[in-house]
Formats: sequence, C-alpha cells, structure tokens
Amino acid sequence: FKKLIVADTAMIGIKTLIEQSDKFDGIYVFVLILLYSAQIYGDFTGGIDITIGLSEAMGIRLAENFNRPFFAKSIQEYYEQKLDRDVTLVYNGMPVKDENCFSPDGRLSSQQVELAIVGRVNPAKGQYEAVQAVKLLKQEYGCENVRLHIIGYMGKDPYELNIKQYAEENGILEQVVFHPFTNKPEEILKDCDVGLTCSVAEAFGRVTVEYMLAGLLPVGADTGGTPEIILDGQTGLLYRQGSPEDLAKKLYWVLQNKEEARQ
Repeated sequence: FKKLIVADTAMIGIKTLIEQSDKFDGIYVFVLILLYSAQIYGDFTGGIDITIGLSEAMGIRLAENFNRPFFAKSIQEYYEQKLDRDVTLVYNGMPVKDENCFSPDGRLSSQQVELAIVGRVNPAKGQYEAVQAVKLLKQEYGCENVRLHIIGYMGKDPYELNIKQYAEENGILEQVVFHPFTNKPEEILKDCDVGLTCSVAEAFGRVTVEYMLAGLLPVGADTGGTPEIILDGQTGLLYRQGSPEDLAKKLYWVLQNKEEARQ
C-alpha cells in the first residue's frame, strides 16, 4: 500500500508540479514539498516493509533499522541517535584519474560564461530549474553571455521536451546546449566555468565532486547531501532548492564577481 498507493500516487503530482513549475507558485510549492516527503517516506518504508515481510515468511528476523529518520539531519545523526554514541561518517570513495582533473586557472576569465549540469535528464535532477535560471539571467539581469550545457541521457521523456519548448518560448534556445550521454563528460567540463547540481535531493553527489576535480565552481541546491560537499561561500555556492530566482541571483553574483568567485 505505501509503495504502490502512497509513493506512486504522490509521484504523479510531483512530476506534474515540476514539469509545469512555471505555472505554479506559492501554496503549490508547499504542496510539492509535502508530496515529495510522502513519496520518499512511502517508497522507503514500503520497500522496508516488503523486505521484512518476505524475510519473516522465510523465518528470518531482521533487526529494526528504520526509526524516525526524518527527525535526523543526516544518516550520521540518525545512527548516533540510534546507537547513543558518536559515529564517524565515511563518504563514498571515488577514483581520481588525471584525465578528470584540470586546473581552475583560466576559469571565469572570459566574457562568455559556460555552465554545465551533468546527469540523466529527469525531474529529480532539476535541469528545468537550471534553464529557468538562464532565462531569468537574460530577462531580469540582462545577461546574455551565459550558455548552459545539459549533459546526460535523454530519452523521449516529456520532461526533456518541456525543457526544449520552454527554452524556445523564452528566446534562450541558443543559450542551452543539449549533449547526449557520454562516458567522458570531462571533455565538455574542461571548457566550462560553473558546474550546477540542481537535484531535488541528491545523496552523495559524485558529479559535484567531479566539478571540483575539473576546476569548476560548483553551485548546488541546499538539499540532500550537497551542503555536505559544498561549503557555501568557501568551496562553492548553495541556492534555495526549488527557486530558480535564487539560483539566478547566485549566478549573477558570480558574473559580477568573477575574481572573488575564482578564489
């Protein structure tokens, strides 16, 4: 029930609100937050219930591992509360290859600023929000020297079509470049200045780390694990997730303060 009825039904509303986010504001943003919370809770606890049920049917008793996680700020705090002791959080390891690393020298040094967002093109990754920010930079701030590179797998999902339609309707199609899936995104990143992580709730965002390795300035949403990777104002910038206005504001600051942003 939790997974099929609660989580999957909530996802229908989430996709509708995200794909047509330009038509909704105010109370709808609050509804989106509630739906997304219900979707996460139903999907996760539903999966856990299924696992426990199957295990008990086979005579296996599993230890409880799901106890009010929404009241913990992170997995680390959750287990500290559960075990009543200090817990050291060890992040996922990831290989570092020389061909993925580039010097930050030369970034943000030209008039044209290249933005990149890497990941499968779907609502959870927030590419639509990035395109909205580019539109605001042009129409509200008068910045036309910005180009967004969307790098990732693209099927025939309506989400991708909505992005292209939005870009065309708002006169920014030339400022949005779609790249098909590639095993070597670093070949594109090496010519970019800023890396965007606009996910609704990213876990440990490997792509954010890859931006850093490639010498890009990372700009990410203030949700999920992203704030644990990006220290706002120190190793990158954070913006309010779900607000293309705030993202545009942060990007405009970068455009106006390139020297400081490079540091």
